[in-house]
Amino acid sequence: MKKSYWILSAFILAGLCGCSSRNLPEWFQSEQEGADHIMRKIADACNAQDTEKMMKLFSESSKKKLPDLEEEIRTLFQYLEGNQIIDFEGDCASSAENAHGRGRVEWVGMYELSASDKEYFMNFYMYSEDEENPQNIGIYKLEIAAAEETEKDDFMWNYPETGIFIAGQSEEKENEEDQ
Repeated sequence: MKKSYWILSAFILAGLCGCSSRNLPEWFQSEQEGADHIMRKIADACNAQDTEKMMKLFSESSKKKLPDLEEEIRTLFQYLEGNQIIDFEGDCASSAENAHGRGRVEWVGMYELSASDKEYFMNFYMYSEDEENPQNIGIYKLEIAAAEETEKDDFMWNYPETGIFIAGQSEEKENEEDQ
C-alpha cells in the first residue's frame, strides 16, 4: 500500500514540477473565468472599434466561411452607436466531446452588457479546444440585442450557425430582399 502511494505521489509531483507545469494555470482556470476573459476582449475591441482585434477572436475556419466578417464587425460597432461597454455580467455553459481520443470543448458565453447609454445582451459561441481541428478554436458566432429588443413577444435567439447576428437587422435584411 505504501509503495503504490509513493509511486502515485511521484507521478503527481513529476506532473506538477515537470514539463507540464507551464499548463498549470490553465488546469485551474474555470470555464467561467475563460469566458469572462473572452468577453473582456470582445468589450475592449468594441470600445476601441478595433476590427483587427475582433477578427483575432474568431476561429480560422470561421474567417474562411465568412468572407464578409470584417463588414459584420463594422456593423456591430455601428449598432453599438459608440456606446462604451462599461461592465458585463454573465454565465458560461460548456460541453465537451471526445471522439477517438480527440477532444473538443465548446463554450457559450451569455452576458448582460452595461454600456454608457444602453443595456445589451450578448452571446458568443466558441471552441476553446479542438484537438482534431485546431482551426476551429475561437469564436464562430456572436449575437447581440438591445435589452428592449429582447422584451418583444416574438424575440428569439434564432440565427444561422456562423457569423455576427444583430437582433432586428436580420429581419430588416430579409424584408429588403423580399421587396
